[in-house]
Amino acid sequence: MTDLGPLQGVPMVRVLDGDGNEVMRGWYARHENRQPCVVDDALRPEDVDHLVLHDEIADWGMPRKMIATKVTPPHTIEVIK
Repeated sequence: MTDLGPLQGVPMVRVLDGDGNEVMRGWYARHENRQPCVVDDALRPEDVDHLVLHDEIADWGMPRKMIATKVTPPHTIEVIK
């Protein structure tokens, strides 16, 4: 894969605070943070995290780490088209 752009059909998202101000941009990821039992168990709302993957800040030419930030109310996630 030589294209440096995002994959077709995978939208970027932005995180908005309670006042509607953008506080972060990145890529959405849903994470089930608990493995449900196969017998009489189901995921609860607190078992699912909504994350935004974004790059850490670095000096010019230095490597950047990927950070996964959990988004919780009053912050919201909005897809950027």
